[in-house]
Amino acid sequence: MPLVRVGPRGQITIPNALRLETRISTGSLLEAEVRHNLIILKPVEVVDTVPAEEVAAAIAEGLEDRHQGRVTGPFANMDEFKTQRCRQKKAR
Repeated sequence: MPLVRVGPRGQITIPNALRLETRISTGSLLEAEVRHNLIILKPVEVVDTVPAEEVAAAIAEGLEDRHQGRVTGPFANMDEFKTQRCRQKKAR
């Protein structure tokens, strides 16, 4: 088991073999917790969130498009989709 040394500012270096095994790279985020006198570091992925106002606006826009007949479908297959697109282009 590799040893790590705590630096003067509390920093540690995770050995390369462990970083490769856990896919930790520069800029990775780790969740830290203490459990039974052990420090556990777990890699985490953070998902960017979209403000609720943007989601609501996108939904409203989609509903308006549907109400105005600018949206069709669902389609059973790609051929149905292509046929509908050709009809829409001819109608313009």
